[in-house]
Amino acid sequence: MKRILPLPLRRRGPRRRGATIVLVGASVPMLLGFAALTVDIGYISNLCNETQILADTAALAGASAIGDEDSYAPFERAEQILTHNLKFFRHGSVEDQIVEVGTWNALYETFTPGPTASANAVRVVGIRKEVPLFFAPIFGYHTINVAREAVALTPRPCRGIWGLEEVFVPGTPITDSYDSTDGPYNNLTANSNGDICSGGEIIVAGNTVINGDAMAAPGYPVTQNGSSLEITGAVTHWSGDLNVPPVDFGDAAVNNDNASIGMTDGGVPALDGDTLKIPATDNLTLAAGTYYFESVEFGRAKGNKLLGSLTLTGPTTIYVTGDFNVTAHGIINTTGDPHDLTIISSGEKVGIRGGVEFYGSIFAPNARIHLVGDAHMYGGIIGRTVKMAGTFDFHVDESLDIHDLVTVPGGAFLVK
Repeated sequence: MKRILPLPLRRRGPRRRGATIVLVGASVPMLLGFAALTVDIGYISNLCNETQILADTAALAGASAIGDEDSYAPFERAEQILTHNLKFFRHGSVEDQIVEVGTWNALYETFTPGPTASANAVRVVGIRKEVPLFFAPIFGYHTINVAREAVALTPRPCRGIWGLEEVFVPGTPITDSYDSTDGPYNNLTANSNGDICSGGEIIVAGNTVINGDAMAAPGYPVTQNGSSLEITGAVTHWSGDLNVPPVDFGDAAVNNDNASIGMTDGGVPALDGDTLKIPATDNLTLAAGTYYFESVEFGRAKGNKLLGSLTLTGPTTIYVTGDFNVTAHGIINTTGDPHDLTIISSGEKVGIRGGVEFYGSIFAPNARIHLVGDAHMYGGIIGRTVKMAGTFDFHVDESLDIHDLVTVPGGAFLVK
């Protein structure tokens, strides 16, 4: 007979219901901590984004009013946007926000508060004070303060020296400005609108003094190499698309006053085929009118520093299809009024060298322009590239029409 053995009894352990309660109780603070991290941190992130938008839109609005006749317009426009946007936020008041007008320096990426008349930027600090939190009070954090900064730039129009691809200023040149309609240039009363502006990079070196702005293209640097150089205005960028009209000679090739050109005072024919040539020891008088040349040369023999000059009797426009070179010690446009001489060139080279005094404007958007020597230019200039070196002084005439040829239609944009 088969024997059946009984199964062994399973031993029961002690009950652990109390230990589970302890674990759950211990994990509650941790779970609440995770809730605080997920809910409150997400909430804070949203607050920061909202406050940044608040600052950005107000700064852009304020910067768009720079240049308005009302000096308070940038403040008022920024505050209008702040008031409008804060209506949609649960926390924040207009009184807490900070609005400043001043100057943005692109080289050092700094904002400096200053007078509205010389401002190019608006800084806004959006502030949300004592915003209540949800779960963080469990840990003793009941509210949070949020602040976000924005700086918007509206570059002043560049009414100075334009290099459409590059501007390079080594040596000891000086720029400043004046308005010839108010009288002749006077260094004691000169203005600080001797701007240098580029469709690419700007390089300033040596002991250069720019009494004005240095304005490069978006994405291009303003490089400064020199311990003694100075830029008194803003180091900044323009925005938008650079618009430059093409060289237009009209019918000047056919209808011009070339036939009226005679001899120089020294009895030398000034017109050599389609080239105008004036020795540096001589003077040519041109009647007011329109002239058309293949090239223009104001020259001097080596070592000859005798004065030569171009005498004008009224407003004169000279069209040049090739090079325009002045290498002399004399006066180009003896009237001393930059409005009386306009050079329009489609050539690739323009040079003003020596100890010349030049009164006029030069529009040569295809040319590499060299301004070198102990010379003085009174007027305005636009070239493909501009190099100004030596002790060349450029006195921008703010009243010339040439400054309206290059336009940058962009408006305010954020720089910080």
